[in-house]
Parts: sequence; structure tokens; C-alpha cells
Amino acid sequence: GQRSPATRRSLPNFVGFVLTIAMVWLGGQIVTQGVSDHFLAASPELAVLWRGDSSDAVAALARQRLIGHDRDGAARLSGLALRLAPLNASALTTYGIALDRLGRPAQAERVLALAGKLGWRDVVTQLWLFRQELLAGDYPAAFDHADAVMRRQDVVPRALLFALASVARDPRSTEPLARHLADNPAWRLPFFVFLCAYAQPPQADVARALLMRLASGPTPP
Repeated sequence: GQRSPATRRSLPNFVGFVLTIAMVWLGGQIVTQGVSDHFLAASPELAVLWRGDSSDAVAALARQRLIGHDRDGAARLSGLALRLAPLNASALTTYGIALDRLGRPAQAERVLALAGKLGWRDVVTQLWLFRQELLAGDYPAAFDHADAVMRRQDVVPRALLFALASVARDPRSTEPLARHLADNPAWRLPFFVFLCAYAQPPQADVARALLMRLASGPTPP
């Protein structure tokens, strides 16, 4: 459901800055996330002409409209793709983000929550949901989505490390973040390195608190 204004006001001041960083990276991911089919990647218009009944082709054209800041076109085309295939996750993501940019956040959240349930592998969807859960102050859910994104990256994006390091300053984040770190994901070491060497100012106290939690867990550092 839609988040209440009271919930948003309870967030630390730095969250707005974190969300700005996350959304800049999200914009880049929308542009760079491709599809395997040559026509879909290089020329969605040709793909639609070639196969107008293909939900994937129409969804690719909708994503191109979104990249070009045509919110109405993106919503219309992704809606068409969903009529052709109601569980097309790419079309759901594009439709949800278009709705968000059209000023319909409650509908966007419902659509993107469904897209997220259909698959945890879509970076754009998971990052958008990460942003929404941060806005709601729901750190456990936010870290679920951040973890899904970072596990998909060969090199952990600095923007996400920055966002996590900033949120980790809030004591409410310690427990849910420690639970993810206890799984010993590939991003655990880069995260601690970032906390101690690259965060400004360095967050050795945050790293110490997390390491103490991990010391008594199943995967001590």
C-alpha cells in the first residue's frame, strides 16, 4: 500500500541524499540493461513491425520510450505488452516506473511489487523497490532488494556501497544488515572495505558494531 507521510518524516535526514544517489544509478541501469535478441536491443521499432504480437518486442519499445523520457508512450506500450502477456516482468517494470513518473506512486508501487515477485534478477526492479522501502523506513525489506542487486554484479557498484554505508549509520539498520552479512555474500568484504577506507568520514564504529554481531554468528569474519 501507499506509505504514510508520518512514516516518511521519521526517516533520518541523510536518506534523501541516499535516494538521490540510488536514483541516478537506477537511471543508468534503465539505459544499460539490455535484452539478448538483436532486434529488441538495436531497434525495437523493427521488432514490433516484424512481430507486432510479441510482448517482448512491445516491452522493449516501451523501455526505449521510457529512456527517451516519453512517460505516456512508455505507459501505453508497456500496457499493450501486458495485455499480450500479463506476466511479462520487463513490461511490468517499465509500466510501474512510467506510472511513478506520471505521478501515480501508489499504482506504481503495486505494479513493481508484482514485478519484483516474478523475479529477483531484474536490477531495475530491485533497485526501485530498494528506494521505496528506504522511503518507508523498512530496512529489512530494503536490504533484501539491495542484496538481490549486488549479487547480480561482478563488481559491486560504488553507488550502492555508498547508499548502504549511509543507511548503516542508523542504529535501526544494524540487525537486518547483520543478518544479510551473516550469509557471507560476495559483497561483504567490499562493504567493510568501503566503510573503513572510502566512506566520508570513515565509519569504523559502524564496521565494529557489525563485526561484533558477526563474530558470534555462523560465519565469523
